[in-house]
Amino acid sequence: MANCDEGKIKVLLLYDYFTKYMNAYEDCTVGVGELKEYLKAATGYTFERKSIYADIKKLNDFAVAAGLVEAGDEWIYTEQKKYRVNQLKGQLTMDEARLLVDAVNTTSFVGPSIASKVKGMFPSYFASDRSAMRELVKHDDKSKTSAKTMALLNNIRMAISDSAVLEFNYGYRLGKELISKEKRVVSPLALDWANNNYYLIAFDNKKFDECIKAGRDVKYAIRRYRIDRMDTSRFVTGEKSRKFPTARDRREAIKLFEENAINAFSSDRMVDFTVTLEYSGTETAEAQKSVLKAYSILADQHMNIGRVDDTKLSRGILTFHVSAADVPTLYTILFQVGTVDSVDMKIGDGPVKTMYLEYIDRIKAALS
Repeated sequence: MANCDEGKIKVLLLYDYFTKYMNAYEDCTVGVGELKEYLKAATGYTFERKSIYADIKKLNDFAVAAGLVEAGDEWIYTEQKKYRVNQLKGQLTMDEARLLVDAVNTTSFVGPSIASKVKGMFPSYFASDRSAMRELVKHDDKSKTSAKTMALLNNIRMAISDSAVLEFNYGYRLGKELISKEKRVVSPLALDWANNNYYLIAFDNKKFDECIKAGRDVKYAIRRYRIDRMDTSRFVTGEKSRKFPTARDRREAIKLFEENAINAFSSDRMVDFTVTLEYSGTETAEAQKSVLKAYSILADQHMNIGRVDDTKLSRGILTFHVSAADVPTLYTILFQVGTVDSVDMKIGDGPVKTMYLEYIDRIKAALS
């Protein structure tokens, strides 16, 4: 098989695989069996394991000869019978590639096709099932990124990839001024983009230590910070980054946090309640549409909606169960639902209904 045309390009296919689909920054591994399947899909032939071992040695020799790694180092190495890679000299790092994509996508005069090309060069950097630093930026003329923000993003990305601790002052923006600032010391976990803003998802180091001391799950120490509410950040030397026990725990906790963190608020407590929406207008043809309009206000937010009873939807009645973080903006969103024309909202008995009515009473008092 080694002398066939497919065998001659096998080493090139392996080079393409290790440069595009592997990276040195995540739990990124591949076994010989997976490489055999990749080569068979590309060539139609099944290659022997020993020929793959020989080609990987050739690639390591090439990397040294071309000056892509130092003499004595290996580009491709084994760990627990799986292959991993080291960073090649001159190759874009993960944070550099992602910063380029962020910069392109948030610059109004540059087409998004450039970002697509960068992603195509390094697909493993942008794999949603692996990446700790998800690129969620959309091309939007209204989205401008200042030099200060880019510097913050660069530090954050480096802290994520290097498991470093960051310190910054976090305040409230009043016009162009950042006031009432307080110091935050965090262990960055991920970078997010929502509502035309960057957000840092991170462990609050103090909260993390409190969770450990109290025997609580460390996921309750995760917080979300808007980048435009930070001043310049700095790395904290000598302090150990707080981490999850495994990469899987980390991914699952971040996913759950995003689902339950409404508009950048976070809470240690979840609330469950039932909502019934009922059309109260006279135009029967508008009943279903109006109720769905009100429902979408909740459904588009970071909260879990389940047990939906749509058996009466054609008559303009929809009942569903909501599980969400107990944060102030939850009630703001409920108020938006309650103000949709010709739709009555009923909240099931419980703490959410009690608190919602209390907020309504405060509104009435403010208007009296």
